[in-house]
Amino acid sequence: MVNATREPGRRTIGEVLTLLRPEFPDISISKIRYLESQGLISPERTPSGYRKFTHADIERLRFVLSEQRDRYLPLKVIKARVEQWERGELDDEATEGPVSRDEAPAEKPDLGTPLRPVRLDRGGLAEAANVPEAMVDELVAFGLVSPDTSTDEAVYDETDLVIAKIAHKFGTYGIRARHLRIFRQAADRESDLFDRAVAPLAAQAGADAAVRTQKALVELSTLGKHLHQALLVQYLRSRSP
Repeated sequence: MVNATREPGRRTIGEVLTLLRPEFPDISISKIRYLESQGLISPERTPSGYRKFTHADIERLRFVLSEQRDRYLPLKVIKARVEQWERGELDDEATEGPVSRDEAPAEKPDLGTPLRPVRLDRGGLAEAANVPEAMVDELVAFGLVSPDTSTDEAVYDETDLVIAKIAHKFGTYGIRARHLRIFRQAADRESDLFDRAVAPLAAQAGADAAVRTQKALVELSTLGKHLHQALLVQYLRSRSP
């Protein structure tokens, strides 16, 4: 018996989910439906209401998901960009379609390596990190993200976005923002230690003193990161069966 919802060159929403999940692990049917409700994708419908996705629909969805994941853009900006992309009007790194994982900025960059700059309001940060706006408020309250409040509206940058995305992953294990304060406190203690360590260097005269101080801080931060990882490896080994 032929599946009435399956036509040559068309895929059902479940098939699209299976196709894209290896590339986008967080994708879900509800997310696809939400993107459709926001006008980002427009699959055809059968008379009985089933969605039918063409190759073009799937490529458009892939572009939208890549823009969310790799560029951290809000949906209203993505909507304009995807229309430009389909018309071949984008003249930046997106002209050939979605950004690959190799080209995308890492969520866990090496210390000292800048992330692609972003400027997001409260709602934009929540949307880009896939968290409720109330969670953004919690992250602010516990000192985990630090919005720029020099203007009328608080604005969050790329580092805040990385922290919010990591906090979202912690949340899947029941670890809430208030529990993450220990990382804020540990980072503050490390910062104080590093400041004391470079104080003699920072006090030196010379035009390059600030540059050498910053270089030392990056090296100390990298050492701290590696030490933290090594200590966690010890913990994991101790818990191995």
